[in-house]
Amino acid sequence: MFYSTSLLPFLGYLAFASGYTLFVFWFDKRRSLNGGWRMPERGLLMLAAFGGSPGAKLGQRLFRHKTSKQPFARNLNRVIVAQIAVVAVVLAFPPVADEIAKRATTIAQAVAGYTAAPEEPVERVMPRRFGPGA
Repeated sequence: MFYSTSLLPFLGYLAFASGYTLFVFWFDKRRSLNGGWRMPERGLLMLAAFGGSPGAKLGQRLFRHKTSKQPFARNLNRVIVAQIAVVAVVLAFPPVADEIAKRATTIAQAVAGYTAAPEEPVERVMPRRFGPGA
């Protein structure tokens, strides 16, 4: 079932994505104070959309970063609402969660170059030949 087999790696991914997004928000705030190159708002929203929304919200509050930019704040809140909706659907329909877990595992294994353990060799039975030369 989804909840027991795929929850730990998923939570690990969310922790990593949130931590990375928090770091990017901190870095972007530092760059804004020093007049340096900035991360585009679209990039910050993409980080939030791919699992970093807790880190994005925390970074927004801790560093007071992008709080006065209402289009950005509104879009970040939309990303979070969409993520909550996806989680609600997954929790409401466990078969959907199982299918999502299977597909995510397949994709992750393909990306990582994972190869499964070789299967036991199958004993082949040669067909019997009849006729001349048998």
